[in-house]
Amino acid sequence: MNEFIVHLKEETGSTHLIGLTSKFLVVIADDQFMYDFSLYCKFECPDDQYFDSDSKTCKNCLENCETCTTTTDCSKCADNNLLLNKDSSTTCVTVCPAKYYANPNDECDTCLENCETCTTKTDCSKCADNNLLLNKDSSISCVAVCPT
Repeated sequence: MNEFIVHLKEETGSTHLIGLTSKFLVVIADDQFMYDFSLYCKFECPDDQYFDSDSKTCKNCLENCETCTTTTDCSKCADNNLLLNKDSSTTCVTVCPAKYYANPNDECDTCLENCETCTTKTDCSKCADNNLLLNKDSSISCVAVCPT
């Protein structure tokens, strides 16, 4: 549903609405003069849609996205989905991809460097090629060479 809210700054005297166009609100003040005031609109779309300012219409969010701001930026995922911020877009996925893990806020966070899969930020379960798992100081990370 599009909701139009008109903000009109009245000058002295009475103001009467006589016409509304897509760009201007036409009024007569004091029954003598005609003024054009800019029309300000507040567009509201359903939760699973966003307002596209170019086409001036509501467009669908990506699949599994409950609310979004653009076609590539989800702000809240549907149930049983995780928010993934990757490659300049925010989408919803059912499982985090490689090099990411699901945090308690239902978001995919990045693993430590050289870690292919992890269960938390500091617990790597599989290292990228040519790296070794190192269990040290309550953290499991990946290293190219074991420390001496």
